[in-house]
Amino acid sequence: MPTRKRRLTPADTFAFTSAADAQIARPGNAICYLHTTRPRQTDTRHTVLMLTRDRKTWTELPDSTGAYLARFSPDGTGLAYLRPGALAVHTLATGQTQTLHTSPTALRELAWSPDGKTLAFQQREIAPAPSWLGLATPTGTESWAAPPKFTDRLMFRHDTVGEWPEGSFQTHVVAANGATPARQITKGIWWHGMPHLTTPGLTFT
Repeated sequence: MPTRKRRLTPADTFAFTSAADAQIARPGNAICYLHTTRPRQTDTRHTVLMLTRDRKTWTELPDSTGAYLARFSPDGTGLAYLRPGALAVHTLATGQTQTLHTSPTALRELAWSPDGKTLAFQQREIAPAPSWLGLATPTGTESWAAPPKFTDRLMFRHDTVGEWPEGSFQTHVVAANGATPARQITKGIWWHGMPHLTTPGLTFT
């Protein structure tokens, strides 16, 4: 009798592995991609950054858990990537990783300057509630319910993201070698790029 084929079940999703956003260094000396698994122990998506320099062996970059965007430097010697709350650069020659910037709010977009000395990125700036609402705040001894939410935007939530905090993303630049801290170069409640997660669009002249 022919072997009966087993049907796919919801539990099989724990065995799924996916690769996304593959990047090739311009000199062709390295390749990286986002590697996602779904551990049964935690029932969550687990993403790390995988790197190869010989196209045969792949290694997981240290401290890359949660990485969601990575870009090689123009000369292929460095790999900048975003992980929750941080911007880091991995130097291929030394194998060392340096955190250039940390943030309590979301980071997105990533671009190298042509000379490889500067990185541009965007950071969410949370806007406070309008003063005309007259919202009171609890003292150190009081425990209140969550404050009311206010928005005057037509688009205030998005699939897979949920509700967007009030505010906007602002563009920053930072020295790729960590010599100087990040510097904000835009301000104001404007759409510096799309309001939701999109393909990176920051570019240098």
